Amino acid sequence: KIANLRLAAAQVFQENISDDAKNLRGAKNMLAKKCLDRFTAIQRDVQVSVSELDRTRFIYFSEESDAIRVANRAEEAELKAKGKKKDVMSIFQSKTALEKQAGKLCAKQEELNIKS
Repeated sequence: KIANLRLAAAQVFQENISDDAKNLRGAKNMLAKKCLDRFTAIQRDVQVSVSELDRTRFIYFSEESDAIRVANRAEEAELKAKGKKKDVMSIFQSKTALEKQAGKLCAKQEELNIKS
């Protein structure tokens, strides 16, 4: 009789512990799902930010290389216009045409410097 009472009490304790464990497991699963959803959203934001950064970096470097190229061409045009640099093409161009080209290139260089 006492053994049956003890056995019944042990079963009640086991059921209570089992119910508490189920509740705790359910709460942990809910919390894990919330955290996973947040993590997924943050990861998506990071991916968007990284792709935007790559796109911006590409644009910056292309504009910078354009600015350097135009600066070199402007310098060459100025040297040609001043007569300090000679090449085959400058022989056939007038001085005013060379000065005009140098002016255009300088304007483009300033525009690209303002952009970057």
